[in-house]
Amino acid sequence: MYISKVYNLPNIDRCLEPKRIINPYTHEVVYASCRKCAACLNAKGSHWSYRIQQECKYHRYSLFGTLTYDNDHIPYYYVDKVFNCYTSSFEVEEGVYNVLDNVEPYSADIRLNHDIYNRKFIIPTFNIKDVQKFFKRLRSKIAYLFKIKNIKNESQKIRYYLCAEYGGKTLRPHYHFVLWYDSPTIMENILQFLSESWTYGSVRRCELINGNAPQYVAKYVAGNSNLPKVLCLKFTRPFHVQSKSPCIGYGKDDEAALLENVFNGTYGRYQYDVASQSTLYVQPARSLEMRFLPKCREYRSLSYIEKLRVYSYSFENSGGDLKKRFESEVDRYCSRQCNRFCHQHNITPRQYVKLLDRYYKNKDYYLLKEQLYYQKIYLEYLHLPKVHLLGMYPTFYEDLPHHLKDYPGSPAYYICESYGLKLDDVKELFYTRYKLDGFKVEKTKQKYSQFGVNNRMLQYKYLYDANKTKIYNDTFNPQYLE
Repeated sequence: MYISKVYNLPNIDRCLEPKRIINPYTHEVVYASCRKCAACLNAKGSHWSYRIQQECKYHRYSLFGTLTYDNDHIPYYYVDKVFNCYTSSFEVEEGVYNVLDNVEPYSADIRLNHDIYNRKFIIPTFNIKDVQKFFKRLRSKIAYLFKIKNIKNESQKIRYYLCAEYGGKTLRPHYHFVLWYDSPTIMENILQFLSESWTYGSVRRCELINGNAPQYVAKYVAGNSNLPKVLCLKFTRPFHVQSKSPCIGYGKDDEAALLENVFNGTYGRYQYDVASQSTLYVQPARSLEMRFLPKCREYRSLSYIEKLRVYSYSFENSGGDLKKRFESEVDRYCSRQCNRFCHQHNITPRQYVKLLDRYYKNKDYYLLKEQLYYQKIYLEYLHLPKVHLLGMYPTFYEDLPHHLKDYPGSPAYYICESYGLKLDDVKELFYTRYKLDGFKVEKTKQKYSQFGVNNRMLQYKYLYDANKTKIYNDTFNPQYLE
């Protein structure tokens, strides 16, 4: 019953380098994913692979391709001799250019192959405006074709996912994309339209994929894990953009399932998985929750009445100025979404907030159940030390008193009691001569156990495997990114 999950049991800390932050509203200490380590990149790749795989099932055609720049159109940063800083060669707005304030002039130089201008001390990068113009031109060409041919019985709608990436050897910027559409007419003309719409270089490696090919994007989403610091800055780091409304990978069935959870007081659903040929329990997508059930600031600490003031404002004040009422864009968004939800489903904001509270309470129960299930597998089937499970409480190690005499009655005391760890056990595990021993504390953490180390090494292996094709292309087919 548990065999398949036992072998895939992850570490308690999914992120290899979690970041300690303080919630500015509740002042609680929380640990957030770094989004940069191997585990985070693997999770991101798996997440988008699944969503793209699902999106492929909803459409007749799925096209994968790559957009590259030629040397005449490639965006880059150069050293402005007047202001003595790296400045973008392209406008981000009319008359406005980006500046890399925290990069020393003449400290970075990424040369372009076959550059007739022999430009020095430049940093080739991405320009999201090029991508936006590309999709705008593409949609315009499709719309014009449908108009002149008077096509009424086919959909001209296209959806897309695009991620930016630097080449593994040359660090040359380029974009990988997946296009979805259902029209045979679009299929007949798509290669020509792509070539005409991307005027900054060439369109390469266009091929149809299917729902069983999510690896096409996983290796690119998880790529660029070892970039120079200058390419990890706000204006130079890789990004991805995708169609919205509905979210990529989620169709009307997913929305209907979420709404069923909301109105019936349930959480999640069972779904048949073709790959494993079994029925799996699936949580609602976080992106759908944010769309229909967003949380306002300080959601956990607010009373029902305080939440109602936020969520009901847009509903009760049609045409009211949300910017004057709320400082936070988060609260403004929550108020707008509540208004939209209430009108669509003919309910009041009071009912909406009650449904919201019930839904997230059910989600908390589900997560607690998963935590207990993890503990059962860890202790009863893997027979590993229960002291590792203290890591499920992120601030436990911070709450351990410096002196053993202060331990009884402390927050750490009650956590240890719940796991059956008595005073003598705690003294042996964490203290030396009645004082907290940092070396002992570190030794009790799961990440330093053989189980934890094995899982960490697996994450590095998964990341390397995901990049194998990319590494092969960069090594044996360098002209692919020229």
